[in-house]
Amino acid sequence: MQIYAIEAMVGRRLGLKQRSGNGMENLSGKLQLPEDICEWVSPETLLSWVREEIDKPNGTPGNGFPKPVLAVLAFAYCRGIYDSEEILRVCDSVPEFQTLSSGSVSNVEQLRTARHKKLVLLINVTVRLLTRAVCEHCKLAPEELSPELKRRVHENSVQRIDNAILIDRMV
Repeated sequence: MQIYAIEAMVGRRLGLKQRSGNGMENLSGKLQLPEDICEWVSPETLLSWVREEIDKPNGTPGNGFPKPVLAVLAFAYCRGIYDSEEILRVCDSVPEFQTLSSGSVSNVEQLRTARHKKLVLLINVTVRLLTRAVCEHCKLAPEELSPELKRRVHENSVQRIDNAILIDRMV
């Protein structure tokens, strides 16, 4: 009963409608996270979270990829920026990206290679970042999220990285 009450509360906060039964959905039946998660949290908050997540022991990049490269990718995917060339451009012009990159992001191939070699790490970090954003936006603790909501956040994280892969293949 508690899970359904939490889903109902989350649904109302996310602008979802009650469906027959005990869940919440929008017109497509899916949780809609904003493409740019900074519609829900400030860029400064996201920046802080990215640093925390990348610095976690299970988030250690290794294998020759500096943490700033992976931090930039995670931040970009949460902001809805998927094109590696665009990510490289914003590293030179957007203060949050400049702060994260610390001059370590030098070319498109570096971003693509890091994403390919650290795909699982990027998915896990993006899931944790989006989960934090949902919890912040909905005023919930992570343990209050239903399994269905967690699954939707995971799917959204994977979709973001799939978008990046597809866009880079088109270029």
